[in-house]
Parts: sequence; C-alpha cells; structure tokens
Amino acid sequence: MVRKTPMPEFQWRQELCATCEYWGGERELDFRNARLMYLQAQIYPQPLCAGARMNTSQSPFNRACPAYKRWYKLP
Repeated sequence: MVRKTPMPEFQWRQELCATCEYWGGERELDFRNARLMYLQAQIYPQPLCAGARMNTSQSPFNRACPAYKRWYKLP
C-alpha cells in the first residue's frame, strides 16, 4: 500500500507539483456527495519531468515548475 497525503481544495487549486500532469506518484480523487473533497497524492515519488528532477525535495506541496500542466482529472 502506498502512503498518500490528503490535499484539501485550497491546496489542489494551486499550481503544486501533485496537481501537475507530470507528477510521478500515485494519486486518487476523494469524492463526497458528488463533490471533490480531496486529492490524495503519494509522497516523494519519482518525478516524470526534468523540472521536478532538479527540485531536491520532490514534495507534492512544492510550487510547480515552468513545465506545469494541470492534471486532466481535476476540475
């Protein structure tokens, strides 16, 4: 089982690494009453883009790099 960190709406509305199409970790969306409540993202995955590889901490909460592309599953 992969440990994931829940991110509330005010966080996944920002351009953070975990909300990027190129995020290398596992993610899942947590819906309650047909509303997206949380994005759960794996902590410290292998990055899929060069911008993330240059960032040493590789946390879901890092500000995204210039290559940021919003994850298509997010509203």
